[in-house]
Amino acid sequence: MTGKFETKEEILKWKYRGKIKAKSENDFVKKHPVKTPKEGEKDLEEKEYMSSPIRIKINAEDYFTSSFLKLPVKKEILPTKFSFDSKADMPYDKMWKIYSETKKSPSSSTTRNMRKVAQYCIINTLHCQELLVNQSIINDYREVVSIAYVSLFDTYYRANRMKVRNLLSACAIKRDMVISTKLPEDIEKGKYPGAYIFPPKKGIMTERPVT
Repeated sequence: MTGKFETKEEILKWKYRGKIKAKSENDFVKKHPVKTPKEGEKDLEEKEYMSSPIRIKINAEDYFTSSFLKLPVKKEILPTKFSFDSKADMPYDKMWKIYSETKKSPSSSTTRNMRKVAQYCIINTLHCQELLVNQSIINDYREVVSIAYVSLFDTYYRANRMKVRNLLSACAIKRDMVISTKLPEDIEKGKYPGAYIFPPKKGIMTERPVT
C-alpha cells in the first residue's frame, strides 16, 4: 500500500473508503456480528475492560499493567519514582456514566464533562510518552540501531532475532565472511519451531528454585 491515491482505481483497489449510502463489500461485520446488549443486560465488552487490567506495551521486553484508561503506574508512585507531575484521576465507572449521559442526552453539562475526560486522557497519554524518555528506552533503541544496522521502526516492532542476525552479518563481513539472509522455502510453523519447551519443575532445586 503506497499511500498515494491519485486515481480512482488505486482507491478502489484497497476498498478503504466508499460512497455515502453505498453498500459495503466488506463482509467482516457479517462474519463477526456485534450483538447489542438488551435492556438490563450488561455489555460484555464493557465488562471485559472494567474487570481485567490492561497491559500497555512500552517496548519489546517491558510493559506496564494498567486498569481501564489509567496510567500504567500507580498515582502515588508517579511523582516520586518518575519525577512526574501529579496525574489526573477518573474512576472508570464515572467515565462510563459520562459517556452514557452524553450519548443519550447531550447538553452543556455533558460537554463540560467530556472536556474533563479529554483532559484526563491527554495527560495520561503524555505520561506514557514521558515514561519512554524517563526510562531512556528511545536512547537504548537508538544504540541498537547503530550497531545492528536496522531502522528505528524495526527496532521497536520487530523481534530480536532480526537484530542479532544483522549484527552477526555485520561482524562477519569485517572478517571476510558472508552470511546468507535468504529465508528457507520450507518454514516451520508453530509456537516454538525447532525446539521443545519443557515445563519448569518448581520446588525441586532448593538452592536455586525456579519461580
